[in-house]
Amino acid sequence: MITNQELQETFAGERIRILAPEIVPEGVTSPAARSILTEVGLPPGILNFILIDARIVADLPTLSAVFSRYGKSAPRHLADLYQIAQFGAGSASIDGSTGEVFLAVLDRPNLAPPLISSSLENFVKFLNEIERKRQLVEEGEEAERHTGALTRRLTEIDPGVMGELSPWHTVIEIAMDEARW
Repeated sequence: MITNQELQETFAGERIRILAPEIVPEGVTSPAARSILTEVGLPPGILNFILIDARIVADLPTLSAVFSRYGKSAPRHLADLYQIAQFGAGSASIDGSTGEVFLAVLDRPNLAPPLISSSLENFVKFLNEIERKRQLVEEGEEAERHTGALTRRLTEIDPGVMGELSPWHTVIEIAMDEARW
């Protein structure tokens, strides 16, 4: 299991978001997800592509609440997901009962959101691994070498979400491209 200490080391100087147990919505029943939220925490994100905003984490809104801010209703398949991060043009959201993480594209609500992590822990591990490799490239190491190693490592962690169409390939590309920082 990833630890808060590992996140603190990787994201030094950045605030790791740990929720008080009473803030976690009752609908988040997955013990593993609750543990990540209340003990390990969520890192701030990766560059400007994945952002874990303190305001989002402050109340873990359902996507129904997110849609209602814009005067819309969330389709049933999105209603019970809890937003944890902005992820590119979408929202990384957890299923409270399973802890799985999906990518909901809010301006295309009728699309079934793809699974981007089989657990909240794996999602956090992905962010930690990507940031560690990004820092090595920032320190002058060769990006291509780390890109392949990172892809292999993420595939080891959560092979079911690293298919050809996985959005994680884009995250890796952005993280390893100094021109995009």
